[in-house]
Amino acid sequence: MSVIKLAEQKNKRKLLSLMEQFNEEYQQRLPTHGFKSIALFDSYTYYISDFQIKRLDEEVTKQNDFMVISDIKEKHGELSISYTAINDYDDLIQSLGNLG
Repeated sequence: MSVIKLAEQKNKRKLLSLMEQFNEEYQQRLPTHGFKSIALFDSYTYYISDFQIKRLDEEVTKQNDFMVISDIKEKHGELSISYTAINDYDDLIQSLGNLG
């Protein structure tokens, strides 16, 4: 086995280990109080209206999914949410930004 392949294998194992660790943490998360399918930080109300976040929670629940929100920003009038979920909610988030 060459040196390059050995280093490649080490990198692959490390990446796989990180992915497994992330998956374990993700599986242990619970929805934030008041939500059915979303886990998010305490000060979210400074960045998004209750209507917008409840609508997002409703859609995630309807899709039988779970979402962990790590960041919410509004930049140049556009809503931006950094999240981890199985499904893609970018179009919904964009439409919610237009309502806000």
